[in-house]
Formats: sequence, structure tokens, C-alpha cells
Amino acid sequence: MPFRSEEERRFASWLRKEKLEYHYEKIQFMAANKSSYTPDFYIEKVGVIIEVKPIALLYELNDWRRGLVEQNLKKYNSVFFVCGIPRNTPEVYKAFDVLSGWIDDLDEAKHLFEKVFKCKKPLPPMIERPNANPQRTFPRPTTPEEKKNIIF
Repeated sequence: MPFRSEEERRFASWLRKEKLEYHYEKIQFMAANKSSYTPDFYIEKVGVIIEVKPIALLYELNDWRRGLVEQNLKKYNSVFFVCGIPRNTPEVYKAFDVLSGWIDDLDEAKHLFEKVFKCKKPLPPMIERPNANPQRTFPRPTTPEEKKNIIF
């Protein structure tokens, strides 16, 4: 199956290793103006929707996409995670739960991921990247200084 990025391919590989069946770009979140957003993975068995993004592109999860997640997630009875996978295990950057709302705290999002996926062992700590800040999701960086702070 062709994936749009190397990170998506690695995440699919991790899901297969964990013996989790997934659907790739199967669901769409529709906006009132007929535009849409297609998350990368839907893991029906555990009720999870995943968007895979390198840490440097987290600004792409902008207000518009966050709003669509909030509006559409209830009908899937799911939890939404924004993850990267720089090596062979996921890094969790953000989460959205219909009961709790947005979880921007890295440790809290990671613990929810481990709980939902019933991870046998905790995910490793994030890879040190001195110039990357996963808490920074939006707005899109515009100045040279802002751009420098998200490159790893």
C-alpha cells in the first residue's frame, strides 16, 4: 500500500507489529462549507483515529482541522491522536477525547495513548531535539526566528 510519507509507512509498520488492523485514509471529517480533512489512520478495534505528522509540521494541525476533529469525533466514538514516529515507536504530541477535550500536555497524551493501545511497556521518551517544540501547533510560523524553532 502506498503511503504519503515515510512516517506514515513506519506508523503502519508499528501497527502491524502490534497486530492492530487499521484503515488508511478511510474516513473524512466534513466541514459545513463542503471542505474536508482526512486523518491518516483509523483503528476501529480500539476506537482511535491517528494523524501522523513530523514534529516540524505540527503547525499544520491548525484551528480549522482542530475544529473538524471536535465536530466529527463523536460519531466515531473515538480518541484522536497526533503522533510522529521518528524511529520505530510512536511519539505522541497531542490528543483529543470527546470527554476531556484537547490534551496538549505531552505526558498526559502519551499516557492516554499507552492506555488506549494497552501497551505492554511504556513508550520511550521523546528524542531530544533542541530546536523543536511539540507544544507549538499553530499558528503557522512566519518569521525566520519562528521557522528556526521548529526545525529539527
